[in-house]
Amino acid sequence: MQRLKIFTWAGDEAMTDWWRQGGFKPVALAATDIVTGLQTGMIDALAVPPIYAMSVQFFKQAKFLADVPLIPMMGAIVVTRRAWNRISEEDREVLIEGGERAEKRIFDTIPTLEQTAIKLMGSEGLEVVQIVGTEVEDDWKRIAHDFAEDMRGKTVPEAVFDRATAVRDAYRKQQEAEAAAPDASDSGR
Repeated sequence: MQRLKIFTWAGDEAMTDWWRQGGFKPVALAATDIVTGLQTGMIDALAVPPIYAMSVQFFKQAKFLADVPLIPMMGAIVVTRRAWNRISEEDREVLIEGGERAEKRIFDTIPTLEQTAIKLMGSEGLEVVQIVGTEVEDDWKRIAHDFAEDMRGKTVPEAVFDRATAVRDAYRKQQEAEAAAPDASDSGR
């Protein structure tokens, strides 16, 4: 992957530098130039969610997908403090509860939708390249770890990065414990 010319967003110099420091060959383009970039060889690869790759039809030019499981893409509604302060306390509660419901729905549905997108693209010629469980998995994990560490204090404030890392590690530990715990339905047998 590091030999390939990989898409990065035009105007985001920090991300372009981040890719370059990771040993990659970033090419900054506008989103409207991605398909043309793939067709002409200006770029060879891009990192996008499977649902987006399917909806924009990137898979017709980029015939391989590295199967690396990531979390669902998230978005945010950002408001100024001034605007937030003008919202009543009751309405703030409604907004927060609505956001929490949307978050749950995203985490419940996006993984299934992404697998469906991958299967549909596969039926049209996309080749899925397995990473997890192969000899290159550790390399991918190392590069991802190095990328993340490079963001700490630069792209992402240290306190935010450290908090996110702690939450991620706690979640992983919980998942491992749940996977290792005996099935409750087997108790008493």
